[in-house]
Amino acid sequence: METNLKADGWSYLGSATDLIAIYRRALAPPSSKRAWIRYEHTAPTKDGVRSRVMLYDVDCSQYRVRQLQSSTYSRNNMQGEGQREGEVASWEYGAPGTFLEAFAQAICSDES
Repeated sequence: METNLKADGWSYLGSATDLIAIYRRALAPPSSKRAWIRYEHTAPTKDGVRSRVMLYDVDCSQYRVRQLQSSTYSRNNMQGEGQREGEVASWEYGAPGTFLEAFAQAICSDES
């Protein structure tokens, strides 16, 4: 994959044919866990996105997540023209074998 990925402080989550998924913990209230998930695309999506980063609340008691905000960029490594969305989504469960399921498991098993 040719993305020249810069991932200092990010942990590997998985990859697919056209993207790499990484994550890192975020500051959160004591009663909750929050983390960022980042997708780096090897080629622009149909909307011209090469990098996407999303902040999630993670409910470890039920292994569910909800997106708090999302930003997209025209170049890899969160560079280039950016666009931000901030609508809080409903709680959702990651389907088996998806990045979202692996993300919830990684955050909930991480005691740091």
